[in-house]
Amino acid sequence: MDVTPFLIDDRNPPPEGAHLDGFAWDGTDFVIGDAGLAAFEATGRQLAWCADGRHVLTRREGARIGIGADVIGYRHLFYWAEGTAWAVSESFIDLVAHLRARGVALTEDIAQTGAFLSRKQVFQQLTTDRTAVREIACLDAGARIEIDAGGLRVVPPELPGEGDYAEALHGFLELWLGRIATLQGDPRFTLYFHLSGGIDSRAVTAFHVWLLRHAGLPDRAAIRSLTDARHAGDLEIAEAVAARAGLPLNHIPPRPSRALSPEEALASWQTTSAGAYSPLRIPGDAMHPCDLHFSGHASTGFKRSYSAAAAARALRAMGRAYGYFGRGDRARWRVQMDAHLARLGGGDLGLAWERWQRVNRARFHGGQAASYKTQIAIYHSAAAARVVAMRPREAPAYQFYHDIIAALAPEIFEAAFDDRDKAPGAAVRDRLTAVAPLSPVPGGVWGAITDPGIGAERAPAARDLVGAVLAEVERGWPHLRGRVTPLFRFHLWRLARDLRRGKVRDAVRLRHLHGAWLPIRLAELGVTMEERR
Repeated sequence: MDVTPFLIDDRNPPPEGAHLDGFAWDGTDFVIGDAGLAAFEATGRQLAWCADGRHVLTRREGARIGIGADVIGYRHLFYWAEGTAWAVSESFIDLVAHLRARGVALTEDIAQTGAFLSRKQVFQQLTTDRTAVREIACLDAGARIEIDAGGLRVVPPELPGEGDYAEALHGFLELWLGRIATLQGDPRFTLYFHLSGGIDSRAVTAFHVWLLRHAGLPDRAAIRSLTDARHAGDLEIAEAVAARAGLPLNHIPPRPSRALSPEEALASWQTTSAGAYSPLRIPGDAMHPCDLHFSGHASTGFKRSYSAAAAARALRAMGRAYGYFGRGDRARWRVQMDAHLARLGGGDLGLAWERWQRVNRARFHGGQAASYKTQIAIYHSAAAARVVAMRPREAPAYQFYHDIIAALAPEIFEAAFDDRDKAPGAAVRDRLTAVAPLSPVPGGVWGAITDPGIGAERAPAARDLVGAVLAEVERGWPHLRGRVTPLFRFHLWRLARDLRRGKVRDAVRLRHLHGAWLPIRLAELGVTMEERR
């Protein structure tokens, strides 16, 4: 597993030509890495900027450089520019260290470090394009960077246009059925559809059900559900859904994972999460990259439409939760948040809040999981965004998922859901969208996924990985004096106590370690820290 982050600057630009780090979709063609991109573009086609997938794409012709990531920003890019000098990296903290090594003066933005000291899930990732360092920004999902002799500029994302919901839904279904057929037809890959008790994963599983019945594909795909005691409720529902569809559950075991060294594990966390995502998920191993994982992961933002009034209420609740555990600048954070939402919604606050759920909340949550497994994100795609942009604003909650299931595998409606509100009642069923007959056309696979190589002898224990982060916090504690509340200190004390007893709390409870680690690391790198407020 290569944990070296993507990082280029004006002194070390990318090589000439086009380069793809990761994988991308062009229609139903699956393009992997430089070799796949070269073969694909040798046909006369060109991979579009901000395509679906998980990748960084660069194109250079002399002094002209273009840089972009996948459409949802799973490979999130951070950038700095001053005059004609510039730097871009997928790792916030590595970019900070790189710029400080160049002698660049950097200043903390306490409005953003304060956001990571807040209550509620909505603060567990970057909330805007601004970061904990004033001079560094996070590239908006769907945006790209252009660089020439005059310096760096950002090309903003295109907002979905108007159109017919039923037509967009049909296009989305046919596209993704074709894409899944492309992957399932390649003997190198095994596909896993992760099924829980929720409606989003059930809708993803409906694609698998439809293809099994209509496409005659090889048996290289399986429905999977976690079987441990903590997920007993999900497993019971998954078994009922599989029975309704007449399909086996967990019948194809995954390939062995590759154990990471402690250094690899911590470097992976630092690249993917530090300064961007606070739940402390540090992977001890990486799943085999040819096992392709489909799930409803982090699909908040597709479930319902929001009115401007509902969005305003949510923002007021965020404001009350801001800085609950420490110092920040609520007023400045709100100005930054309002500016970010204005770009996302084009003046429609309800639409902006809906999109924020996808391109901030879900982007970082889903992107973290994609760092240690090959995650194929059906919902986090341009076609899915187009469907929900055209969805009637008065549509009932979960209509997008209901319409998918109704079109592909309506019998799995009949198994119980983990929440009765997700089940379509008679009124909802009467309003399901009729979809024209589906005729998906698979594409080709261009390139190959790199062999992961031999891993460590065994994966590091979660206790040791969390303990390494805690040790950094304890050593740097003087940097936090006057910044955090007694309640925050109590949470850290309890985490440390439990760790000494051999108990590792879940990733969300461990988020306080990130809130403490971030300002400590910034101060140690020589970032000028703001006055505490």
